[in-house]
Amino acid sequence: MFGLWTRPVRRRPRTVPAWARTSLRLESLEARANPAAPVLAGVGVKWLDTNVVYIAGTIQDAQPGTALVHLTGSVEQVVEPAADGQFSMFVKIGGAGPIYVQATDNVGLSSGTAAIQYGQPVTTLGSDRVTLAAPGQPVLGDVTISQDANGQWHIRGHVDNVSPIGTVIKIINAPDGTTAESGAVNEDGSFDIVINVNGGGGAISIIAISGDGTQSDAWDGTIF
Repeated sequence: MFGLWTRPVRRRPRTVPAWARTSLRLESLEARANPAAPVLAGVGVKWLDTNVVYIAGTIQDAQPGTALVHLTGSVEQVVEPAADGQFSMFVKIGGAGPIYVQATDNVGLSSGTAAIQYGQPVTTLGSDRVTLAAPGQPVLGDVTISQDANGQWHIRGHVDNVSPIGTVIKIINAPDGTTAESGAVNEDGSFDIVINVNGGGGAISIIAISGDGTQSDAWDGTIF
Protein backbone atom coordinates (compact mmCIF):
# COMPACT_ATOMS: atom_id res chain seq x y z
CA MET A 1 0.00 0.00 0.00
CA PHE A 2 1.08 3.41 -0.69
CA GLY A 3 0.40 6.32 1.60
CA LEU A 4 0.95 9.99 1.32
CA TRP A 5 3.45 11.37 3.64
CA THR A 6 3.11 15.02 4.39
CA ARG A 7 5.78 17.07 5.93
CA PRO A 8 4.51 19.14 8.88
CA VAL A 9 4.26 22.77 8.13
CA ARG A 10 6.43 24.94 10.25
CA ARG A 11 4.87 28.28 10.99
CA ARG A 12 7.14 31.25 11.10
CA PRO A 13 6.90 33.09 14.41
CA ARG A 14 4.69 36.10 14.12
CA THR A 15 6.52 39.34 14.54
CA VAL A 16 4.95 42.50 15.92
CA PRO A 17 6.07 45.84 14.56
CA ALA A 18 8.06 47.85 17.03
CA TRP A 19 5.56 50.70 16.89
CA ALA A 20 2.76 48.37 17.98
CA ARG A 21 4.55 46.99 21.00
CA THR A 22 3.16 48.18 24.33
CA SER A 23 5.32 48.62 27.39
CA LEU A 24 3.82 49.14 30.82
CA ARG A 25 5.47 51.44 33.30
CA LEU A 26 4.54 53.35 36.43
CA GLU A 27 4.49 57.12 36.32
CA SER A 28 4.53 59.28 39.41
CA LEU A 29 1.62 61.67 39.60
CA GLU A 30 1.85 65.15 40.99
CA ALA A 31 1.25 65.13 44.73
CA ARG A 32 -2.11 66.60 45.63
CA ALA A 33 -2.59 68.04 49.09
CA ASN A 34 -5.96 67.64 50.72
CA PRO A 35 -6.46 70.81 52.76
CA ALA A 36 -7.90 70.35 56.22
CA ALA A 37 -10.74 72.45 57.57
CA PRO A 38 -9.91 74.98 60.28
CA VAL A 39 -10.58 74.13 63.92
CA LEU A 40 -11.94 76.43 66.64
CA ALA A 41 -10.05 75.90 69.91
CA GLY A 42 -10.47 77.30 73.41
CA VAL A 43 -13.54 79.35 72.62
CA GLY A 44 -14.78 81.09 75.73
CA VAL A 45 -17.17 83.86 76.66
CA LYS A 46 -17.96 86.30 79.42
CA TRP A 47 -21.17 88.28 79.60
CA LEU A 48 -20.39 91.82 80.75
CA ASP A 49 -24.04 92.80 80.96
CA THR A 50 -27.30 91.72 79.36
CA ASN A 51 -26.31 93.16 75.97
CA VAL A 52 -22.50 92.82 75.72
CA VAL A 53 -20.51 89.59 75.54
CA TYR A 54 -16.76 89.08 75.29
CA ILE A 55 -15.73 86.20 73.00
CA ALA A 56 -12.20 84.84 72.59
CA GLY A 57 -10.57 81.80 71.06
CA THR A 58 -8.05 80.48 68.56
CA ILE A 59 -8.27 79.23 64.98
CA GLN A 60 -6.05 76.25 64.23
CA ASP A 61 -5.28 76.10 60.51
CA ALA A 62 -2.36 75.96 58.08
CA GLN A 63 -2.69 79.75 57.65
CA PRO A 64 -4.84 80.89 60.58
CA GLY A 65 -4.23 84.58 59.95
CA THR A 66 -6.05 84.39 56.61
CA ALA A 67 -9.20 82.83 58.07
CA LEU A 68 -12.31 84.69 59.19
CA VAL A 69 -14.52 84.29 62.25
CA HIS A 70 -18.23 84.45 61.45
CA LEU A 71 -20.82 85.25 64.10
CA THR A 72 -24.43 84.44 63.28
CA GLY A 73 -27.65 84.01 65.19
CA SER A 74 -28.62 86.95 67.35
CA VAL A 75 -25.77 88.98 65.82
CA GLU A 76 -24.18 89.12 62.37
CA GLN A 77 -20.46 89.95 62.43
CA VAL A 78 -17.19 88.96 60.71
CA VAL A 79 -13.88 89.26 62.57
CA GLU A 80 -10.30 88.84 61.33
CA PRO A 81 -8.00 86.95 63.73
CA ALA A 82 -4.37 87.78 64.49
CA ALA A 83 -1.62 86.13 62.44
CA ASP A 84 -1.38 83.28 64.98
CA GLY A 85 -5.13 82.65 64.81
CA GLN A 86 -6.08 84.22 68.13
CA PHE A 87 -9.19 86.37 68.19
CA SER A 88 -11.19 88.31 70.75
CA MET A 89 -14.08 90.69 70.45
CA PHE A 90 -16.79 92.49 72.34
CA VAL A 91 -20.19 91.92 70.80
CA LYS A 92 -23.32 93.94 71.46
CA ILE A 93 -26.49 92.00 70.88
CA GLY A 94 -30.14 92.98 70.78
CA GLY A 95 -31.85 89.71 71.68
CA ALA A 96 -31.71 86.69 73.93
CA GLY A 97 -31.05 84.11 71.23
CA PRO A 98 -27.81 82.11 70.89
CA ILE A 99 -24.71 83.26 69.00
CA TYR A 100 -22.99 80.82 66.65
CA VAL A 101 -19.24 81.07 66.03
CA GLN A 102 -17.60 79.48 63.00
CA ALA A 103 -14.25 79.90 61.23
CA THR A 104 -13.79 79.80 57.46
CA ASP A 105 -10.34 79.61 55.86
CA ASN A 106 -9.10 81.14 52.62
CA VAL A 107 -10.12 78.14 50.50
CA GLY A 108 -13.69 78.10 51.77
CA LEU A 109 -13.44 75.27 54.30
CA SER A 110 -15.34 75.80 57.55
CA SER A 111 -14.85 74.65 61.11
CA GLY A 112 -17.49 73.23 63.39
CA THR A 113 -19.85 75.66 65.06
CA ALA A 114 -19.62 76.78 68.68
CA ALA A 115 -22.95 77.86 70.17
CA ILE A 116 -22.97 80.56 72.83
CA GLN A 117 -26.15 80.68 74.86
CA TYR A 118 -27.50 83.90 76.23
CA GLY A 119 -26.17 84.51 79.74
CA GLN A 120 -23.66 81.65 79.59
CA PRO A 121 -20.91 82.07 82.22
CA VAL A 122 -17.18 82.12 81.56
CA THR A 123 -15.74 79.01 79.92
CA THR A 124 -12.15 78.21 78.98
CA LEU A 125 -10.46 81.31 77.57
CA GLY A 126 -6.90 80.08 77.61
CA SER A 127 -6.23 82.94 80.03
CA ASP A 128 -8.02 84.08 83.15
CA ARG A 129 -7.23 87.74 82.59
CA VAL A 130 -10.90 88.58 82.10
CA THR A 131 -11.93 86.93 85.35
CA LEU A 132 -9.70 88.95 87.66
CA ALA A 133 -11.94 92.00 87.89
CA ALA A 134 -15.51 92.79 88.75
CA PRO A 135 -17.92 92.96 85.80
CA GLY A 136 -17.54 96.29 84.04
CA GLN A 137 -14.07 97.05 85.44
CA PRO A 138 -11.42 97.36 82.69
CA VAL A 139 -8.50 94.94 82.84
CA LEU A 140 -5.13 95.79 81.26
CA GLY A 141 -3.33 92.84 79.72
CA ASP A 142 -0.34 91.97 77.53
CA VAL A 143 1.18 95.45 78.07
CA THR A 144 4.61 96.05 76.54
CA ILE A 145 6.95 99.04 76.13
CA SER A 146 9.22 99.30 73.09
CA GLN A 147 11.13 101.99 71.21
CA ASP A 148 10.87 102.51 67.46
CA ALA A 149 13.52 103.68 64.98
CA ASN A 150 12.52 107.32 65.50
CA GLY A 151 13.20 107.20 69.22
CA GLN A 152 9.54 107.22 70.21
CA TRP A 153 8.28 104.83 72.84
CA HIS A 154 5.14 102.75 72.32
CA ILE A 155 2.99 101.36 75.09
CA ARG A 156 0.88 98.59 73.61
CA GLY A 157 -1.57 96.22 75.15
CA HIS A 158 -5.16 95.06 75.39
CA VAL A 159 -8.16 96.04 77.48
CA ASP A 160 -10.57 93.27 78.51
CA ASN A 161 -13.69 92.89 80.64
CA VAL A 162 -15.35 96.01 79.24
CA SER A 163 -16.67 97.32 75.95
CA PRO A 164 -13.90 99.15 74.05
CA ILE A 165 -16.39 101.78 72.90
CA GLY A 166 -15.54 104.95 74.82
CA THR A 167 -12.65 103.32 76.71
CA VAL A 168 -9.38 105.29 76.87
CA ILE A 169 -5.86 104.75 78.15
CA LYS A 170 -4.52 107.45 80.47
CA ILE A 171 -0.92 107.93 81.62
CA ILE A 172 -0.98 108.74 85.34
CA ASN A 173 2.78 108.73 85.98
CA ALA A 174 5.76 109.28 83.67
CA PRO A 175 9.43 110.36 83.80
CA ASP A 176 10.16 114.09 83.86
CA GLY A 177 10.14 115.60 80.40
CA THR A 178 7.84 112.96 78.96
CA THR A 179 5.17 114.16 76.56
CA ALA A 180 2.23 111.93 75.79
CA GLU A 181 -1.48 112.02 75.24
CA SER A 182 -4.24 109.72 76.35
CA GLY A 183 -5.46 107.44 73.57
CA ALA A 184 -8.66 105.68 72.69
CA VAL A 185 -8.86 101.90 72.68
CA ASN A 186 -9.43 100.25 69.31
CA GLU A 187 -12.56 98.28 68.48
CA ASP A 188 -10.80 94.99 69.22
CA GLY A 189 -9.65 96.22 72.65
CA SER A 190 -6.03 96.84 71.61
CA PHE A 191 -4.16 100.12 72.09
CA ASP A 192 -0.89 101.77 71.10
CA ILE A 193 0.11 104.91 73.02
CA VAL A 194 3.11 106.86 71.70
CA ILE A 195 5.25 108.88 74.12
CA ASN A 196 8.40 110.99 73.79
CA VAL A 197 10.97 110.91 76.57
CA ASN A 198 13.03 114.10 76.64
CA GLY A 199 15.65 112.94 79.07
CA GLY A 200 16.43 109.92 81.17
CA GLY A 201 14.03 107.06 81.66
CA GLY A 202 12.04 106.14 84.69
CA ALA A 203 8.82 104.62 85.97
CA ILE A 204 5.58 104.97 84.07
CA SER A 205 2.01 103.99 84.95
CA ILE A 206 -1.15 103.77 82.92
CA ILE A 207 -4.81 102.99 83.56
CA ALA A 208 -7.81 102.23 81.39
CA ILE A 209 -11.01 104.20 81.88
CA SER A 210 -14.26 102.86 80.46
CA GLY A 211 -16.99 104.99 78.94
CA ASP A 212 -18.86 105.19 82.24
CA GLY A 213 -15.74 106.30 84.14
CA THR A 214 -14.81 102.96 85.73
CA GLN A 215 -11.04 102.62 86.08
CA SER A 216 -8.76 99.63 85.86
CA ASP A 217 -5.97 98.85 88.26
CA ALA A 218 -2.77 100.67 87.32
CA TRP A 219 -0.15 99.00 85.18
CA ASP A 220 3.41 99.96 86.17
CA GLY A 221 6.45 99.73 83.92
CA THR A 222 9.88 101.24 83.38
CA ILE A 223 11.47 103.12 80.49
CA PHE A 224 15.22 102.52 80.34
